[in-house]
Amino acid sequence: MRFLQEGASVILVDRDAKALDAVMTGLDPKRAIPSLTDISIPAQVRTLLGLTRRHFGTRDVLVNNAGVTAMGTVLDCDPQSWNIVCATILNGTIDVSRTFLSMLINSVGNIVNVASVSGMRGDWNTAYYDVAKGGVVNLTRVMAMDHGRTGVRINAICPSVTRTGMTKDAVKDGAFVKRVEDRIPLGRLGEPEDMVARRDDSMTRRMPEPPRSGKPTGLRKTRKSGRKRALGTDDPVTPMHKISGKSPSPRHECRHVTPLRGASGQRLLQIPHN
Repeated sequence: MRFLQEGASVILVDRDAKALDAVMTGLDPKRAIPSLTDISIPAQVRTLLGLTRRHFGTRDVLVNNAGVTAMGTVLDCDPQSWNIVCATILNGTIDVSRTFLSMLINSVGNIVNVASVSGMRGDWNTAYYDVAKGGVVNLTRVMAMDHGRTGVRINAICPSVTRTGMTKDAVKDGAFVKRVEDRIPLGRLGEPEDMVARRDDSMTRRMPEPPRSGKPTGLRKTRKSGRKRALGTDDPVTPMHKISGKSPSPRHECRHVTPLRGASGQRLLQIPHN
């Protein structure tokens, strides 16, 4: 909703028709386009690309936020559970990112991956989820290194337990909630609003300068304490092209001059939680 409030046009993606209809209630159909899509199915991702081109031509921001989970250890969960979790969280994120990357290179855009604190250090009883989210964290690193010189910024946020549709059953357990809150500096569970960037945050606007200006790529931001760390380094907010020692191409300097639509000018493709 914040992207719409900032003047963006968006494509909202979900595989749950009822959930998608609920989100679309009251939204401007000219600026918010629904797409019933399962990102774990490559053919549907290709269809989503076509939908995007027909309605908006291009996109500036891709938010990879689809998620499923399987509770249990590797002994508790069967191989099919892993296939389901991996297909959405890891394979889906890779496939959507790959499919839209050329479009984002042309718009000098952004990819924001929603990973997890559990993907950085692991948690009890969510083995498959943690492994898949760990893959998303490292995918953010390598894509930022591989594609940062094109001008695309690729970052991740790593929330702790957040009140969403996916966690609605788990947070009914008072003992579980207390254990989680005891280890969070703020002393409470996350809320979806905590993930929303400020107006001046790099994920919600295009920069007037090329990547060498110091805007981060390859960054993880934990939503437990809010501390920023550059992925692959212990230095706060270090641009990935500085980590790799490679300078961005000068050709990007002429690609930030087109006036943008709306208050923030963003044309967004958001992949929400399933």
